[in-house]
Amino acid sequence: MELKVDLLKEKKQKSLLRVVLGISFFLIGVSWIANRLIGGEIIRFFDWFYCGAFILNAIFHFIEGLGHSVDSFFGEASIQINSDIISLKSNILVKEQRIHWSEIKSIEYKPDIFKIKKIDGSIQNLTLSKFGFMQTEEITNIINCIAKEKSIEIL
Repeated sequence: MELKVDLLKEKKQKSLLRVVLGISFFLIGVSWIANRLIGGEIIRFFDWFYCGAFILNAIFHFIEGLGHSVDSFFGEASIQINSDIISLKSNILVKEQRIHWSEIKSIEYKPDIFKIKKIDGSIQNLTLSKFGFMQTEEITNIINCIAKEKSIEIL
């Protein structure tokens, strides 16, 4: 039994509007500098900054419009639960919650939190509050099933 979900890929879908927005922002940024050059004006720092901001915005819109997550360039967000490990990371900005099944003595479930008592006596909390309802249900079900298979006490 295993649950493996890439949360960044799960949400993304292609969008023609975002692709068109990306192309539009790119054209605006480039035309700003081109307009200055054609007019014989001096290109100042603000012009480069303005152009760069539009081109950067264009890149993000274009990538997202093609169905890819820009967040995936900076980190990962995933759920991985199998017979060896429980690993939860709700988004790229939070620390991964990880525990090996071999370290677990008992599990107590409270709404949105698994209180896991380890063999060494310490307690580790697995927080589910940043996950959606369906994901929380899947996580709860798979942890309960694997815990029963491994004869781990569930409180």
